[in-house]
Amino acid sequence: MVSEVEKEIFRYIDNRESFIIEAGAGSGKTWTLVQALKYVIAKNEVNYSKNNQKIACITYTNVAKEEIVNRVNGNKLVNVKTIHEFLWSIVEPFQKELKNEFLTSLEDKLKKDLETMEKATKKTTQIYKNAEESSKKNQERISALQKPNIRIKYSDNANYKKGIISHDLMLELSKNIITKSKVIKKIIQDSYPVIFIDEYQDTKKEIAAVIMDYLKPETSIVFGFFGDFHQQIYNGSIGRIDPEKNELRVIRKKENYRSEKGIVDLLNKIRDDGLEQESKRNNEQRGKCSFFYVDNEVLDMEQFIVDNIMDEFTLNTNSQLKKLYLVTKAIAKQNDYLKLHELYDERTSPNFRVGQIKPSFSHMLMLENREQNEVAKVIYELLPQNIKESINNNDQINDNEDFIEEMNKNIIKNKKFNEIDVFSRDASQLANQGLKYDEINRKLLELHFPVEFLRYDTSKDKRLKNKDMILRNSNNKDCPFANFLFDIEEIIELYQNNKIQQLLKKTSYPLNNLQGKINLNKLMGELILRSESEKIAEVFAFVTNNKILKFSEKLELIWKREDKKDAFFYNLMELEYVQFKRLYHTVKDTSPYSTNHGTKGAEFESVICFINDSDWNQYSIDEYLSEQDTSSTKHNRTRNLFYVICSRAKLNLAIIVMSKLSEKSLEKARYLFGEENVYKNYIKTV
Repeated sequence: MVSEVEKEIFRYIDNRESFIIEAGAGSGKTWTLVQALKYVIAKNEVNYSKNNQKIACITYTNVAKEEIVNRVNGNKLVNVKTIHEFLWSIVEPFQKELKNEFLTSLEDKLKKDLETMEKATKKTTQIYKNAEESSKKNQERISALQKPNIRIKYSDNANYKKGIISHDLMLELSKNIITKSKVIKKIIQDSYPVIFIDEYQDTKKEIAAVIMDYLKPETSIVFGFFGDFHQQIYNGSIGRIDPEKNELRVIRKKENYRSEKGIVDLLNKIRDDGLEQESKRNNEQRGKCSFFYVDNEVLDMEQFIVDNIMDEFTLNTNSQLKKLYLVTKAIAKQNDYLKLHELYDERTSPNFRVGQIKPSFSHMLMLENREQNEVAKVIYELLPQNIKESINNNDQINDNEDFIEEMNKNIIKNKKFNEIDVFSRDASQLANQGLKYDEINRKLLELHFPVEFLRYDTSKDKRLKNKDMILRNSNNKDCPFANFLFDIEEIIELYQNNKIQQLLKKTSYPLNNLQGKINLNKLMGELILRSESEKIAEVFAFVTNNKILKFSEKLELIWKREDKKDAFFYNLMELEYVQFKRLYHTVKDTSPYSTNHGTKGAEFESVICFINDSDWNQYSIDEYLSEQDTSSTKHNRTRNLFYVICSRAKLNLAIIVMSKLSEKSLEKARYLFGEENVYKNYIKTV
């Protein structure tokens, strides 16, 4: 049976009017999108086929893409692609334009490099050296691209000299080509009379600008935007679209087929756009919707669940409960791969992170050592009394976040630290490299304690190494280390699951006879043992030395050449491989823990979420609930994260806040959850 919402969509399609659907959580957005696709197919299949036209459906993820393809039974009239795939299919034939835009981009970078070199006070500064190295690379790239036989290609791994671009640059070049060319706009219009965009709120701002400012007003394409701006959780995405400004018809889906009435009531209060959803489930309110304020950042989460949640939700086993966190760092803590997470999450900040201060450092600060080491004595005196006491008692743990925070606050962020007399000669040499004071402080520590600290440096090759590359296997772009780690763990998984044919296809081990298979079997058994006890460097060496897997060309180069190895390389190689093994099983969803990012669109019978504001400075549950600045990016980001988490629950929901909340925040919590469902400093007594 066709709903009123679908009838409205069909009417706009027939009238060639573009529209936007605001579909709250659990409203069946994908169902509606598929019904719209099927309607266009039914009405236009013959005509579109004759004119070699298709319906474009742009998705945000490959998972969503596969789901939509399956729901339309793989109909060839529907071209379902991610935004990267769609744009590349448009611009790839225009090789001349691609090469010109590519060269322009490189020439702009070269110009900036040369300007930086010209402004530099000395040729010995690091700023000058970096610009000089970058300029040489860009000159080589420009020369290579000017050869007539070079064709621009798009791949996960960029190689500019060979004309291979990766994701961000491809988006940039596509944007420039489409916005400048009337011919290409006409081709898009003639090829795709209808374009639907799934999860529109997650579209990158630059791409949204191309659609809204150039394609929609300058073509006759019917655009359909399906999504919910309250579920925008990715930085750099468009979020809300102004329907009046962009001349879009607005359709609102008010049904919620996922959650019980209590949870839907909560979601309606969180929203600020007036969309009131109605629960279409059994409305007897069998579930619970609770808010716990425990004010304890070192809470034993598992024990809290046993003591307070199992009976509350009338659950028999812990496995019936989905545990969510606002940020990946919290899961890394829980699943014990925080050092790996922190390494991949490290920006250019010299601040210490977990795993970068070795255990031997606290011994250097003990009385007998600092009496013989003037620098150790200086550092000790700058630390607060509680840290001093733990050092003197020999119970200071270097991975303790309080210790790391105090080292950053009192040493790294101390503008006077490098001016202390003991550093006079060393500090002046580092200052000539054009470093900031906190970078000098970090390097001084490494200079005087070469064994006790993992090195701080920026990547020579400027490899992208943000946490998404290691936390999402599908996004391992431009990081050969992440790719190889996943390859190793995947062959281990294939071996353990007895998927031998798939293993044989993936391995590079020579299998010329039966003995080869016997040898590989022995090597795989040894690899599994080594993966539980050895460092990443040792596992890498074992895998390649025994030809189980080959390094990629990029990784081979880094592995063999010292000048390609930076601090990131050495720090990663020092980590225990088991850290990655734990992360792998988290990514593969064999862990009960996940973030709302990883579960977006998913639903679970019972959900519990632990929130700690100290885990991430880009959100604050306290600032959101107390409404300190309702127009700030942080407020909106936190609201959307909170909305997505709460909307995952079908029957039971528990929010546990471990960090401090103001009384005003608690008042807002009582408004959202109901006075009787908010528990302050609540620990059930047996």
